[in-house]
Amino acid sequence: MRKINDIIDLFKVNIIKTLKDENLYFNNIDFDVTIPEDSSFGDISTNVSLKLSSYLKKSPREIAELIIKKLDKSSLYVNRIEIAGPGFINFYLDDNWIIKIGSMILKNGIDILKKDSSENYLLHLVLNASLNENDINRASAYANALLNILRLKGNKVCLVDTIEKEKSLNLDNFGHIINIFPYGHLKNLCYNTKGETVEVGSISLDDGRKRLNENIKDLIGEKRFNFWALSKTVKRDISIPLGSALINNTDNPYFFVSYVYERANNINYILGKEGYKIGSSNLKDMSFNLAEGKKIIFEILNFEKVIDEAIKFKEPYKLFNYLYNFCVYFYEYNRKLFIREFEEKDILGNMFILNVIKVFVSETLDVLTGKVFDI
Repeated sequence: MRKINDIIDLFKVNIIKTLKDENLYFNNIDFDVTIPEDSSFGDISTNVSLKLSSYLKKSPREIAELIIKKLDKSSLYVNRIEIAGPGFINFYLDDNWIIKIGSMILKNGIDILKKDSSENYLLHLVLNASLNENDINRASAYANALLNILRLKGNKVCLVDTIEKEKSLNLDNFGHIINIFPYGHLKNLCYNTKGETVEVGSISLDDGRKRLNENIKDLIGEKRFNFWALSKTVKRDISIPLGSALINNTDNPYFFVSYVYERANNINYILGKEGYKIGSSNLKDMSFNLAEGKKIIFEILNFEKVIDEAIKFKEPYKLFNYLYNFCVYFYEYNRKLFIREFEEKDILGNMFILNVIKVFVSETLDVLTGKVFDI
């Protein structure tokens, strides 16, 4: 498996096969297989029984019971299947999926999303040297993060700082035009009337008594600044406490996230020095003894939904918030990670999880902190 959508398709294909085998399938039936926001409703869920009810003149729960009974579960790797509410079918995945999802990340990084059909975007970053340099830098951080998010889904994206400088651009070639303005300059700098407009909120440094005029990016570094610049929704102003900006503690969101990478990397480095190794030859020797580890790996299944919402609302903050909460789950996991007390098979399993976390956090952080790339 290479994409998150491949997992969804696996369940959908198996459900359709079961329906056809039992003569319950209708060609025009359109049902969903989704990843629930609340894990108490399973890791995978489907509304197929509700959609079939009107066709079969049976209750959704009756249809759900029949599907569960006849479904070929051998390739789905589920611990259990439950019927919830009026007839939703909820699947709870077993530990084999830790290896499947983790291997997908270790092989492909975060290039695990279904590609859109090459839509063309123009991001028009409208800047002027006379503007507040911090607000200019925040608008640039927003534009670069949005560019990366759009490219993750296979879109073609062009980023220019003013339309006036790009005489060769034919605006008719772009299906989407997004004009991005620093705080307070939407009307003054509007060179282009086509497309959507996004005015980015202001950003400032605060010592507890007053706003400071320093160039924040120069003071704390580009990556830290860019991450702070996305720490609220695009229209909201950001005031960075001076102490949190300069000190490495968990009040600093960049440190809070980047520490996860460092911690995972350091644990595995030490274990590697002690002779513990994981590879394709010993994946079957691994065991996963912490529910918190499983939770954090399965959270990766929500990555595509978050990216889709970030694109829909032109809001990189949604990815910032997702990554931050992903790291909250890591800290919960880390509190249980008494690695010296574990058996060897559990040590190997946790090394695998830590490798996955390291790659996922590092690459997602790159998307948000301005490293412009194309997958």
